[in-house]
Amino acid sequence: MSNAFLVSIEESACLISVYQSSPEQARGGIAPRTDGTCTWILRDSMYNDWLILNTSRLLWVSGNSGCGKSVLSTFIVDHIKESMPASTVCCFFCDDKVDLQSTAVSLQRSMLHQLLSTKVSLLNHLLPDFEVKGGAMFIEEILLWKALLACLEDPNSGSVICIIDALDECERRGRTQFLNSLTKHFNREVVLSGQSSVEFLLTSRPEVQIVDVLAIPTIRLKIEDQLDNVSADIKLVAQEKISELASLRQFPQRTQDWLLQKLISDADRTFLWVSLVLDMLKKSAQASREAFKELLSSLTSGLEDTYLKMLERIPKGDRP
Repeated sequence: MSNAFLVSIEESACLISVYQSSPEQARGGIAPRTDGTCTWILRDSMYNDWLILNTSRLLWVSGNSGCGKSVLSTFIVDHIKESMPASTVCCFFCDDKVDLQSTAVSLQRSMLHQLLSTKVSLLNHLLPDFEVKGGAMFIEEILLWKALLACLEDPNSGSVICIIDALDECERRGRTQFLNSLTKHFNREVVLSGQSSVEFLLTSRPEVQIVDVLAIPTIRLKIEDQLDNVSADIKLVAQEKISELASLRQFPQRTQDWLLQKLISDADRTFLWVSLVLDMLKKSAQASREAFKELLSSLTSGLEDTYLKMLERIPKGDRP
């Protein structure tokens, strides 16, 4: 944070009041990326049109559960920060299991704080409401959106790229209001003026309520249309995890090869299924091919079935 540029106690108080949590904390719950995965997005024409064209645009990356959207989001955040240092990158990772990551209020406060921390001159847009409302302004969605939009439209904000992951895990009422405001912004005939440029990338499951709101003016990248890329990434993840498991349980290369082929053929294009199954194998009492085969034969390729099997292995009193 560039505190040297703060010119008043009131501005400092405003910046402190808007803060709730850091995106780095939120990323702690996301699996680390396996080397070589996610790089396909850098070659995708839809993604590059969104990122490189000199206009403000909204890109929606949609995909079903377990297809790697959150890991992809962290990769995009890191890559843009490294390759476009002149741009301000704001990110938020929704999580319906964490209070501070599951509401539209928390989302907008986080984005606003990240932007203000790099462009403290934008605090001027918040001070009139802050003088009247104090910290209470940061729990009102209308005032939050008003402040965020004013900052984004200010030419002094420069190039701003906002990445919001797992939007379907944000509470529905606030999410709908936020998306309506966002699409209204991008639907305007003249989106931004001067030197300001803002781009949003959203990821979520293709829920009906989100599909309806984001129909226009969104560019939609469907992960289900990236079968070869996702399958290649799943193979890399499976190879890494099987290698780790083999080192731990000391089973031979032929068992590793068989297990990799079995997982790839049954994975149904979901990273989560591979991770859940390998976690079950890791906890298995035996590490032979026969034992693994018996366990795998009791599962289908669906996530729901695998969840149920995992629950059956947990004592009833400890189940969620």
